[in-house]
Amino acid sequence: MKKQQQIAVRVILTVVTLIMIGFIFGNSVQKADDSAAVSGFIRESINAFLRSVGIGIELSSFFVRKAAHFCEFFVLGALLALTAYTYVGDRRRSL
Repeated sequence: MKKQQQIAVRVILTVVTLIMIGFIFGNSVQKADDSAAVSGFIRESINAFLRSVGIGIELSSFFVRKAAHFCEFFVLGALLALTAYTYVGDRRRSL
């Protein structure tokens, strides 16, 4: 990879990683009522989709909130690993 491309990839991944950290932080400082409203909307949307495709499962708010946490931190971990790889250049050391 050319040096300029490598620097561009580093900058882009670093910025995207910082945005993800900000997104997670922003979600963590939401008031309980606001967070519950967002979770409820997402839960109802998922449940409506599941009903429309004929799946008779009803997801709880607890499950949706825990799945959202898992997904947020999974994406953050993947971004951190990719960003570290662009700086270190070795897969094992970057993980």
